[in-house]
Amino acid sequence: MRESEKKTYEEFMESLNVQKGTDSLSAIFVLFWSVILLMLIIM
Repeated sequence: MRESEKKTYEEFMESLNVQKGTDSLSAIFVLFWSVILLMLIIM
């Protein structure tokens, strides 16, 4: 994983921790973004 991707991923994980415990809509949104990030990292 490149350094810029790692930094973005860490920031994303921090935002996930902030959003934890919110409604199901944001949980779906978080899942959606984690899938996109995973695909970007793999590619």
